[in-house]
Amino acid sequence: MSDIDWETLNSLGVPVDPQYLAVKTEPEKESFKTGFVTQFSASFRDRGGSIDSFSNWRASSHDENHTVVTADSA
Repeated sequence: MSDIDWETLNSLGVPVDPQYLAVKTEPEKESFKTGFVTQFSASFRDRGGSIDSFSNWRASSHDENHTVVTADSA
């Protein structure tokens, strides 16, 4: 999870960073990260999502501070 830029993360167009930045200690930040990824993946799966539904993965923009990854859905 260290490859995720938590301080600028947007998930489905919603900024996650205000919640992450409100967490003060490193153990709490690690717990936040684990909880976010666990809940996101469970929600994705529970709603019938599948990684196989996406194709054409690409970096749609990239600079020294950010990489935005996009994909097409079937």
